[in-house]
Parts: sequence; C-alpha cells; structure tokens
Amino acid sequence: MKHAIIKSAIVIGVTGHLIDVEVDVGEGLPGFSIVGLPDTAVGEARDRVKAAVRNSGLVWPNRKVTVSLSPAGLPKSGAGIDLAIAVAVLTATSQLKIEDFKNFAILGELGLDGAVKEVRGALPAAIAAAESLGNFLTAENCAAQCTLVENLNVVPVSSLKELVAIFKGQVKPRSVQVKSQAKVKQGSDMSEVAGHVTAKWGLECAAAGGHHVAMVGPPGVGKTLLAERFTGILPPLSKTQALNVSAIRSSAGLLNDEYALDLTPPFVAPHHTATHVAVIGGGYKSAATVGLITQAHNGVLFLDEAPEFSRNVLESLRQPLESGRVVIARANFVSQMPASFQLVIASNLCPCGPTVGQKCNCSMQAKIRYLNKLSGPLMDRVDIRLRLYVPTQAEIAIEMHEVESSQVIAERVLLARERMKQRFKDQDFDVNARMTPKSLRTDFRLNESGEVLQDSLRRGIISIRGADRVARLAWTASDLRGHDRPTKEDVLAALSLRDAEGKWAA
Repeated sequence: MKHAIIKSAIVIGVTGHLIDVEVDVGEGLPGFSIVGLPDTAVGEARDRVKAAVRNSGLVWPNRKVTVSLSPAGLPKSGAGIDLAIAVAVLTATSQLKIEDFKNFAILGELGLDGAVKEVRGALPAAIAAAESLGNFLTAENCAAQCTLVENLNVVPVSSLKELVAIFKGQVKPRSVQVKSQAKVKQGSDMSEVAGHVTAKWGLECAAAGGHHVAMVGPPGVGKTLLAERFTGILPPLSKTQALNVSAIRSSAGLLNDEYALDLTPPFVAPHHTATHVAVIGGGYKSAATVGLITQAHNGVLFLDEAPEFSRNVLESLRQPLESGRVVIARANFVSQMPASFQLVIASNLCPCGPTVGQKCNCSMQAKIRYLNKLSGPLMDRVDIRLRLYVPTQAEIAIEMHEVESSQVIAERVLLARERMKQRFKDQDFDVNARMTPKSLRTDFRLNESGEVLQDSLRRGIISIRGADRVARLAWTASDLRGHDRPTKEDVLAALSLRDAEGKWAA
C-alpha cells in the first residue's frame, strides 16, 4: 500500500476536532511535504517524525512522502499530529496494517528517539474521539485524563516502538490507572470570617441565584477573605460541567496529575496587571489561547483591586457577562469559547487605600475618578453591591454564638436551587440570574410586591436593566426564604443588596 488515512485530532480554543492525516508515498525524488494549513510546529514534524521512525528501528521510505491534513481549510497547530503522521507512513509502507487503526484517533508528539510525549488539549481531543470512534491512542502521560471520558477505550503508549509492538501482537496494551472519578475539594470555611452578616447574606444570595457581586471597603476589612470562601457555598458541579472544566484546563495546559473529576467550581483570581488577551483570550495566526474568563467557566472570576485593572480589560467583560461566551475572531479563524462565570469584584474606597485608623489623603475628585473606573454599564450588570465596614466587637461577639459554616450555608443554597429547578423545568435557564426579560414580564412577573420596584424605576434610582436584575434578585431572596413568590420584603431586600441608593461607593 502506498496510500493511507489515519484519524487524529486538533484543538481550536477548547473544542476538539477530528482530522484525517492522509499520506501518499509516491514516485519521485525523496522528500517530505505537509499541506493543509499547518503552522510552524506542524511543519517541523517532517524532521521529528523522520528521525523517530529511524531511531525506532523502522524503515523510512526513500521516496516522495506527501502528508495532507484534512479538512484543508481548518488551521492546524501544535505537535500533537506527529504520532498520527508516523503511523500513516508506516501503514502506507505496509509496516503496519491499516485495518488495525480503523476506529482509532491518534494524538501525541514524537521525540527524535521515538518517545511519545504529552500534548496540550488531550482531553477535548478525546471527547471528540469518543463521539464518533470510541478508541483513542495517546501518550502515556496524558492517558489518565482521557479516561474521564465515558465510552472511550484509551490505549497509552510511551514510544513508537511500543505502539508497533502492540499492533503486531508482540505485547499487550497496558491498562491505565484510573483514580476516583469525582470529588469535591475542601477549602477555607466561611465560619473563619468574623462579622459581616450582611455581606455573607449577599454572597449566599449570589450563590443561590447565580448573581454577580461587588464589594467595596477599606483594606483588610475582609473582602478577599469572603471572596476566597465563595466557592465553598456554591453547589458542586455536575459531571458534565466538571468534564467541561477539565477540558478547558487541559486546553490551557493546567490539568494536573490528579485526574479525578473535580466537582469544585473553579476560582480564578488574576493579578491586576493581567492584559486584555490574558483575561479575554486571544490568538496568533492559527492558535486561539484560552483566556482567564474561560478558565473560570462554571465558576468564579475574582477581580481583587478591580479599579487597578486596565479599563480595556474591565469593559471587555460586559459582553461575556451577558452571553456566557467569548468569540475570538482573527483573519484566519474564529473561535467561540465558553465564559459563563460569576463575577466577584473587590475594591478599596480610594487610590491610597488607608488601613483602619489611618487618614485618607485623597481628594474627593480622586475618589470619584478611582471608582468611576468601574463604569456604569459594567456595574449595571452586577446584581449585588456590598459596602463593607469594620465589624464592631459587639457584632463579632453576637455572631460567634451563631456562626455558620460553609456547609450550613451551602445546604440552604442547594434547597433554593432545587426550587429554581422545579420552577424552570420547562425553561431554557436554570437559575434566577439567567431569567429572560420576557419571562420576567410573563410567567414570573412580580405581583403587588413589584410596586416598590416600579417606584424606584420612576424615581430614576435604577435603570430598566437594573429593575430586571432586582426582580431576579427578589426571586432569589424568595427562594432562600421558602416563599412561593417574592413578597414586598423580598423586593426591598433585593433593592438593599443592589444598593439602589448608591451608598456602597459613598
């Protein structure tokens, strides 16, 4: 046989795509060419594959070798196609049987000595293989993460020589050590935070209804402490959500050796010097990089010292907050990546950020300019706005007798989520924060309790979008309190949490 087609996979953004690696060994001067929109790393496979085949004791054809990567219009990047190219050449020259690889997708980078190396994005590639093939052959170092995919037979190999021995029947394929398939990591507990009863209630509402949160207060008051414990009161991820999170981490090269399915919502806290491309994601030529907002998908994005972030970064969050996804468009490709996260913002009151007991040296104009970096359109998308004060000793003493752990709060959050699940069973959304404007005016319209909200709207205290968000927040307060529909007290609580009077930044 002088012609062979082997399946492989590439990852664009966080999505795996199966491709055909087609090899033709023809007449003509010896040579090796790769076509089909390869990037530099794919083009350099010529030297890696050739050396790997020879150093594995196999024969490289002394002919013209042409490799076509199909679909030809899909950009190919990375070194993960190396192993598929080598197998295609070996089957085209009858050193391996093409029938043995009929239902396999092959992914792995080759060393010059024939070693098969781990590649970024193995998990999303395995997901693509499971949908249509059912068999996945990859490097030993990334085989364990691929076993998280159901209905997929994973064959690990450490070298090209071992691959040949397996398919010639000389050795048996090794089994993959599969760890526990699901777990929830135990983090810091909300009971460690003294005082801040109102702030904890606001975070409980945010966790139950999927709302975004902003906290402002002096340095050291507890903003970061509360934010870091927020994921502890969020419901655990479903297995599907956890698999998506793991696939994103695999695409970003962040999936560690603990390949058990992690049901803990991700918590991403970038430094305020992070660039626009780092936060949103970007691309160069044919590769789309995974941004921090995608890494926070199904979890929390925490912006500490938010006004210190560049305005370009902050304003670029507006569209993903609405749509739950981000689209990276470049001249050669368009990549759509998930970005459905809960935003938690923390900010000082002024640029100098005096600690408790110190005097602020900032002018009123400087304070206004500092907080105005969080623009109106961005803050309008944040449902809950909390002003934090230093708790008094009396407040701390009172709460210490009734301190609640994250587990106790999380149980109430789960009960509220169950109410939402039953109420929205025929809808396209699952939490209050994602209720559509149409549904707020029809099926889930506020009754007489909405008069308070209408009054705030007429007085210009809140915008029309703000009124919708207060209505969603009122439903969350109602669910946490066990009400069938929001009462007037629930609407007032929602207005208070949104800080409609604007005292949070005063």
